[in-house]
Amino acid sequence: KKQKAIDGVYEKYDTSFEKKHKIERRFDFIMDSIDENYGDKIQFSAYKNKTLFFGLFGIIYELTYGEKASLEKLTPKKITKKHWSNLMAESDKIEKRKIPITVIDAITRRTTDLSSRKILFEHLRKIVNA
Repeated sequence: KKQKAIDGVYEKYDTSFEKKHKIERRFDFIMDSIDENYGDKIQFSAYKNKTLFFGLFGIIYELTYGEKASLEKLTPKKITKKHWSNLMAESDKIEKRKIPITVIDAITRRTTDLSSRKILFEHLRKIVNA
């Protein structure tokens, strides 16, 4: 049932999705950035978890394109080594559960809930800018 609905949405919007290529380029740029900076290390980090990877992806996107980025042409911002280092250090803290209990709850219980995702994202935003 779900797949039929998903297929219907793709059929309806895929060919008319004007900004598809811009979004694909940005997605690829963020994935390449993560790969260049973490590479194989990511499989040994907390970010190997899908929920945490989504948070990592989101914060890297924000650092690269801005908090309220439109899809207008933008030159991606360079993410500093300090940002990357802060995120990797936080991965260790997450794995050791040395993070606020609200964040632990957000990443272990209601992981698909929007409020949980916001808690994780705000936490990563604070850490990356420390």
